[in-house]
Amino acid sequence: MRSAPTLSSPLLANIYLHRFDEWYNQNYAAPDAKTQNSAYQRWLAQRKKGGAKAATQMYRYADDWIVLVRGTKQQAQAIQEECKTPTRCATR
Repeated sequence: MRSAPTLSSPLLANIYLHRFDEWYNQNYAAPDAKTQNSAYQRWLAQRKKGGAKAATQMYRYADDWIVLVRGTKQQAQAIQEECKTPTRCATR
């Protein structure tokens, strides 16, 4: 028997997925251009050379999330495989 979602469900999802957000930001998010300008310039230079990971953007609300990938199909599939195991993502 499955219980209906409660008001606490989105809150608990945000608490649990916070570690996933940290993992994603550390591994896939581009550095912020305003607060981390030198890191952003290095990332941008690598992107122009083709040596960086695929450009990604994650959108998340409670327990729903989507990652947009600007790169090759192989890069998108590799990111998908890494995100399939949340405990692996959270422990890195």
